[in-house]
Amino acid sequence: MNEFVLVDGALARGMLDCQALLRQPGVWAIYEDLGTEAAAVGPILTTTPANMLIDAGTLANASLPARRAWGYAHASLQTSEDAAAVVTHLRRSRYLYTQDGQRFFLRYADARCLLALWAALEEPQRKALLGPVERWTVLSADRKSVSLLASAVNQAVTTPLKLNGRSLETLTRAMWSWSLLGAAEEADEALVEKGSDASALLWCDRATAIANEEPRSGFAVETMLAVALIRSDGRADSDATFHQALHRARQANDAHEIQRWIVEARAMSGAVHP
Repeated sequence: MNEFVLVDGALARGMLDCQALLRQPGVWAIYEDLGTEAAAVGPILTTTPANMLIDAGTLANASLPARRAWGYAHASLQTSEDAAAVVTHLRRSRYLYTQDGQRFFLRYADARCLLALWAALEEPQRKALLGPVERWTVLSADRKSVSLLASAVNQAVTTPLKLNGRSLETLTRAMWSWSLLGAAEEADEALVEKGSDASALLWCDRATAIANEEPRSGFAVETMLAVALIRSDGRADSDATFHQALHRARQANDAHEIQRWIVEARAMSGAVHP
């Protein structure tokens, strides 16, 4: 069994010199045919073990956001095929299509995207995505190792991947939660230190559900909703003063109403932990 490491060059840039990595033997840039810059920020396949790509000192001294990005930026691929077969498959699989013919880059080297997509795929599509890879292991949002396995299917396995409406909605919803979490952390950097990504994503889902109720809220209000819910571990949702602030925020389309609630609740009652 051969084992490779797949690196998302864009996510790993804060931790890893991808240009230097590409000059080493046993390394393949999946986007090499798209230009030098694309080669460095796209998926990179290597025979170097993940724990040897970044030294312990760099990892220990990195910021939490950088360490978290690195966790999602590399995967272990096990296969009985050689590197050429894996590279060929990954290059063929780099696009995702919708029923109406739209084409998107499939960021399968980003564990967050891969797991969101995996949940949206049917078994033949999962088989098509893995191709010659027999075990694809990544880090999940609750920071556990998850292995995606090929399974025997009777239906025809075809590429490229094409998503139906329901699958596209599942994928879009999951990736929206990650985007909202990123926006919430930009608004309040302390959230990076709080809890697991899995729990934070659940509160982002709830924030989106609230924001989509009539009258619908703008993105700034939705973002601050996520901040309040993550900070309070959801307790804000059962707080009458929070919903009063939310009502004012919706009426004025002003996220500062919720932001003020967060500050006041933390100062006066400790309901929202710093």
